[in-house]
Amino acid sequence: MPYFLDWYSKNFCAIFAVTGKVRALSFINVLGRP
Repeated sequence: MPYFLDWYSKNFCAIFAVTGKVRALSFINVLGRP
């Protein structure tokens, strides 16, 4: 398995959590606009 795929599989949960948090914040910002 290539190194990047191995690293990605190990950090998938962390990456998913970070991207999900960013999406949630941007979604809240859109809702918060008047």
